[in-house]
Amino acid sequence: MTAAASGKVAIEVHDSGPGVNAQARSTLFEPTISFKRGGMGLGLSIARKSALLSGGDIVLVQGELGGAAFRVLLPAA
Repeated sequence: MTAAASGKVAIEVHDSGPGVNAQARSTLFEPTISFKRGGMGLGLSIARKSALLSGGDIVLVQGELGGAAFRVLLPAA
């Protein structure tokens, strides 16, 4: 899904996996915290930091496919 409003572009990504449990939600964007075996916990923290530095953000939203879903907000060009 994409949408433009308030000078921002929103892109949503949904998957049909197990979703994000309550424990993970509280630290989802914190660096070096991972709930995946062998994970480094850097992916979402780096992605969000990049979005914030660009004037946007990344947020967890309600998934439409039963799994995790994220909305990436970026300034419209």
